[in-house]
Amino acid sequence: FSVTRDAIDNFSRSTNSNRDYALWVQSQMSTSPELHRKFFRRNVNKRLSVAERTSLPTNACDDGSHWRRYAFTTSDRQESLTVSSLDGANGSSGGPYLLSVNGVPRTSVTNLRYRDDDDEPWRPLP
Repeated sequence: FSVTRDAIDNFSRSTNSNRDYALWVQSQMSTSPELHRKFFRRNVNKRLSVAERTSLPTNACDDGSHWRRYAFTTSDRQESLTVSSLDGANGSSGGPYLLSVNGVPRTSVTNLRYRDDDDEPWRPLP
């Protein structure tokens, strides 16, 4: 994430004056920093294709819970999805709705649309 030892060794053998050192330091200071934090954040906690011990979902209220940018994974295919109203009235339309997979709440949404076939237009939930 910075200049290598080899580059420093090669530079020290090829320079002859303090001016060379000053120019080299100035060029190093003017380059864009390569921050380890940026690299770390880009490469940590990648989405895994299968559940591993380190990636098992936790309850949102548990200490150390992890939040994701998505509510469903490919492992949810063919699982039971339950849509329930959060406004307290059973069977009411207009949301908000709680979406649960196999009885485990995943997310809430303010409106919900569906379609039976890819060729059909999206319709609001009845």
